[in-house]
Amino acid sequence: RTLVEAAGMTLVDVAIDLTDVIPTWAMLESVDRWVGLPPGLWPERADDLDQGVRPAYEFTQSMTVREYAKAITRRREIEWDLADLFTKIDVLLTPTSAIPAFVAEGPMPSIINGREAPRAGAVPFAMVANLWGTPAASVPAGLSSDGLPIGLHIVGNRHADEVVLRLARVLEQAAPWPRHAPR
Repeated sequence: RTLVEAAGMTLVDVAIDLTDVIPTWAMLESVDRWVGLPPGLWPERADDLDQGVRPAYEFTQSMTVREYAKAITRRREIEWDLADLFTKIDVLLTPTSAIPAFVAEGPMPSIINGREAPRAGAVPFAMVANLWGTPAASVPAGLSSDGLPIGLHIVGNRHADEVVLRLARVLEQAAPWPRHAPR
C-alpha cells in the first residue's frame, strides 16, 4: 500500500489462477540444465549436486519428447494468460515468498501451512516472471512481527524494465530499506 500511494497508482484486485506454474517451470528449467553440460559431469559428479538439483537431472535424463512438449504447451498457455492479465493491469505486485523468511542456506521449506509443498513452493510468484520472461524485482517491504524480512515482488509487463526499476526506487524512497548487515 505504501508503494501504491507513493507512486500514485490505483490498486486493482484481479483473480489469478496459475495452479501449475512451479511444476511447469521446474520441468523446463530441468531440461535447460542439459544444454551445454560438459562431458564428465553427469552422472559422474551426481553426488556433488545439491539434493534439490539432483532429482531434476535424474527425472529429465529419461524424459520423453511428448513430456517435454506438454511442458512447452503449458508454458504457452501461461504466457497467454499473463499477456491477457497485463491488458488489465500495468504491474503485478505479490509477496516475494508465500511464507515468512527462511534460512538462506536452504533448503526451502517443504511444508507450508501444514501441507506438503512442491519444490520452490515457498517462492511460487518468482516462477511467473521466469516462465514469461518478464522483468521483476524483489524489494524489501518491511519486517514481520517476528522481525523477519518481508519482500514485495514487482512484476512488470514484457520489456517494461524501467517501470519495475522505477517502482523499486519509489518504494525505497517512501520506506527506506532496513540495513541489517554490519557496515
